[in-house]
Amino acid sequence: MVGYAARAGRDGKTLLQWETGREVNNLGFNIYSEEDGKRVRINKSLIVGSGLMASPGTVMSAGRSYAWQTSADQAKGAALWMKN
Repeated sequence: MVGYAARAGRDGKTLLQWETGREVNNLGFNIYSEEDGKRVRINKSLIVGSGLMASPGTVMSAGRSYAWQTSADQAKGAALWMKN
């Protein structure tokens, strides 16, 4: 992970952005919200990583940039987590 940011919008949604510096066989990412001390996945499908765009074992040394936006109810007062 090279960098990341979370920006709340006026509409109540939160835009998550992140950048990787290097990827090998990365299938993708999931986003979680913390509810009652438990992490609950909030993205409906995997946020596709480089592992599904390159041959197995290919090193993506330049990394990639990603973005995902929550709905207003998913972001309301929640701690958000990202995991690949």
